Amino acid sequence: MHKNTKLLPYQRQEAYRRWRGGDRVSDLARYYRVSRKTLYEVFHKAKLDVFGNYSSKNLRYRTIEYGLKKLEKTERKIRKKLLKRELRENRYVKKHPGEMVHTDSSVMPLVPGEAITTPKEYLYVFIDDFSRTLFADILPDQTSYSAAIVLDEALTMLPFSIECIYSDNGKEFKGAFKHLCAHHSIPQQFTRPYRPQTNGKAERVIKTIKGLLRKHHFISREERRRILYAIVRYYNHLRPHQSLNGLSPFACLEDYIQRTKLELRELKKSVTNA
Repeated sequence: MHKNTKLLPYQRQEAYRRWRGGDRVSDLARYYRVSRKTLYEVFHKAKLDVFGNYSSKNLRYRTIEYGLKKLEKTERKIRKKLLKRELRENRYVKKHPGEMVHTDSSVMPLVPGEAITTPKEYLYVFIDDFSRTLFADILPDQTSYSAAIVLDEALTMLPFSIECIYSDNGKEFKGAFKHLCAHHSIPQQFTRPYRPQTNGKAERVIKTIKGLLRKHHFISREERRRILYAIVRYYNHLRPHQSLNGLSPFACLEDYIQRTKLELRELKKSVTNA
């Protein structure tokens, strides 16, 4: 037997019992044909009532019992994460169009050829939480008046009523914007202070719009604005969304209308038959 060979469990128990009975370590080492170091490791673990034939570094791979416990622990972690994700998703999923509309603004880059001192324009977006229907426009500044102008346009152009607006705490969503919301009885909800990233839907659509704009070459701000309107039409009518099961925003709205009509017919039928 090699000097570093690990003893079997019954041999470990026997060696420990003999050592406790007064046998010398050197004699036990010769008897079991192992090193003194191995025996001292055996005795150290034996004090903890551990006699298994394994080392600490390969324990996790050497016993079925450990493997099953590890699997159960992993399954519990996965179930916990899935439950948290489901609760988080259900918390934010809206039930009908207009229930919550996200808004945000972002500075636009200069048009090629413009001087660096040229005042920049700002992109404003409004996106429906339920259907991802988008409205966007570009205005010359980032003020509450400009935000109010875009909101007024959105109220006219969107095919549903806005019941709540969700935004960060930017100054453009105060003042005139706040007064217009109050005029239309639209409550405002805000992200947590210094956490604008919680307005993820609006931020992601801004990133998408800017990415699509970079693929086009325009020579004026007016041309860029026309391209923006074309992007919005494409986004609403043609672009499939994974979160909408592959539907475009307008297809999602049409599906919602059809489902609602069907539910109303079923409800009317049940009332009639009652």
